[in-house]
Amino acid sequence: MKKDAAKRYAAELYALIKDQKDARAAEIIRSFAKLLAGTRRLRLAPKILKALEEEAMAGEGRARASVKTAEPMSGIDADSLRKALEKATGRKIELRQESDPSLIAGLVIRYGDTLLDASLKRRLERLKETLTV
Repeated sequence: MKKDAAKRYAAELYALIKDQKDARAAEIIRSFAKLLAGTRRLRLAPKILKALEEEAMAGEGRARASVKTAEPMSGIDADSLRKALEKATGRKIELRQESDPSLIAGLVIRYGDTLLDASLKRRLERLKETLTV
């Protein structure tokens, strides 16, 4: 199953459960799990559940993004980045921060399927590729 299929399953499942009461939603999810098991696709459930969580967040106007920097960001910088992402996406952003000294400087932002690598490490790698070609 491709990732796109997991997203399609999640979108359909979310459409079925979003307006249901908890008990009915749980019943629909149990039936879906039985369907996956019956078709020997239960191992794909984690990907589908992750996509379902993203679908639910999108339905609520929220999204997750992560930022990786060489050194921890200050609260002010993180808040400014979160606000910029919210403005760009039109969604309330839950920003996860991570430090990775190997980046040297700059940052790497991941939002959904989008990756923006503005790190010095990546720029140096591209320069090396250019010079060795």
